[in-house]
Amino acid sequence: MVYTASALLRQALDAPHEMTVDVFVLRDNTATLVEDGIVDMSCTATLGTQGGRSATLTVDRGLIDETGLFDPFQDDVVIRTGVRGVGDIPLFVGKVDGLDDDESGKVDINLISRADELKRARFETPYPSTRGLLVTEQMRNIIQSINPDWTVTSTVINDPPVPVAVWEEDPGQALDDLAVGVNALWSPDRAGGFSILTNPYTLTSEPDPVAVLRDGQDGVLVQVRHLRSREAVNNSVTVVVERTDGLAPIRVTVRDTDPNSATYWGGPFGKQNEVIKTQTTLNRADATTLAKRRLSQSLALARSWSITMPPGVGQVLDPGDLVAVWYRDEVTAQVVESVRYAKDAQSTVVIDTRQFRTITPLPEE
Repeated sequence: MVYTASALLRQALDAPHEMTVDVFVLRDNTATLVEDGIVDMSCTATLGTQGGRSATLTVDRGLIDETGLFDPFQDDVVIRTGVRGVGDIPLFVGKVDGLDDDESGKVDINLISRADELKRARFETPYPSTRGLLVTEQMRNIIQSINPDWTVTSTVINDPPVPVAVWEEDPGQALDDLAVGVNALWSPDRAGGFSILTNPYTLTSEPDPVAVLRDGQDGVLVQVRHLRSREAVNNSVTVVVERTDGLAPIRVTVRDTDPNSATYWGGPFGKQNEVIKTQTTLNRADATTLAKRRLSQSLALARSWSITMPPGVGQVLDPGDLVAVWYRDEVTAQVVESVRYAKDAQSTVVIDTRQFRTITPLPEE
């Protein structure tokens, strides 16, 4: 979800401003601001990947030698940007994963997100679901079984009871399995917690955009690359739910059946199909919803964009946000797939987006 910045901070970001980048090292409940020696910073957030966020720093070797900071065995790092005298915006919280230095005198510091940290904490014994919990409650329990201090926020509306399941060792896979069943996505947030949100490609109506991005005079866009390709587009999706009770698998197929669509199944586009096999406990209606969501996401690949803009509104965007893009006299609803945040006022924000596609709701049975 888009980061909620104050109106004053949003105005300051959109105007010429002195941008700040603050890096804190956390050790033993003490935060140390690194005031000198930061040479470069990179931070990226991506939709639908288990890691969710990644960041790197480049620092002078003397900073490491003199302070002993950025120790992979004990330090966490917080990265924030903002406008001096107005406010700041969190970008990343995670652990130091490794340091790489060479003869240049610079050290590259790789940071891992809370989600990467979670994935490495494998279950020591098989982890069973808890009868009576809602799916998002079970997801919260899994996350907080790794670290009870991690916060979890959920905006998922369709939240049924958790199915009977046992996960062998991978907490990331357990969260993926549960999220699929409620058409949700989970990811680390900017502040070191986790978010569970409804997959935007499962929506049956278009939500209000969190921002309008417009090119041309007084617009925010610097450069737009609009891609159109059939390579990754599937106009049919089959979901196969493998049963554990010995019964025949549930098999559901959905297709692009709109005769006015450029990807109409059997039309000039032709036929391209994806088959998804899952052991998650889904009934036929849930499997159909999953297939519709995957079809919607796949068809959205027919049009994708890479948008470069100044470090204003881009700093508060997150993967999964819906934006309206006004480009070449066409207004398009687009889902933010990834964000590469700006490191200073002279750099840019780059977002990759896909066309928003709704799914047709299932008829009432």
